[in-house]
Amino acid sequence: MLPTGAGFEQARTPESALADLAVAIGRAIVERRPVVFNIPSDDTWQDIEYRDVPLDLPASQRIHPDPTAIRRAVDLITAARKTVMLAGHGPISARTSLLRLAERIGAPRTTSLKAKDLFRGDPFDLGIAGGLAGPVTREIIDSADLIISFGVRLNTYTTRQAGAP
Repeated sequence: MLPTGAGFEQARTPESALADLAVAIGRAIVERRPVVFNIPSDDTWQDIEYRDVPLDLPASQRIHPDPTAIRRAVDLITAARKTVMLAGHGPISARTSLLRLAERIGAPRTTSLKAKDLFRGDPFDLGIAGGLAGPVTREIIDSADLIISFGVRLNTYTTRQAGAP
């Protein structure tokens, strides 16, 4: 499972399958990734009595950003002349907040392929970044002195390979 990024949980016995499934679901929620739940084929036809198994999830905790890192980010944004906002699939539910920030700092918006159309309808939407970017988008990104990214992997697909046309 390692190459796919998924976790793995094994049903130990037919009788423990519900508790094992609860562990797999809990891991998927906490780790925010898929978890493969394996039931041996010999056990798939076993009858077991259903029982409610609670998910044992840790309490949510608020993460407090480092004030020094926030001050540095504010200083970088303030000093930048040509900022571009790059968003991936991660913050799709935060579209309104991203647009508000981009407007406040005067940054055109672009996305990864997975977040395509996140900023559709916005007058400063540049479309997709990286290898699939159009010439205008590439020119704007190439001339940026600061790129603020949210929920996107900065890999060859979103940044273009060095020397790519």
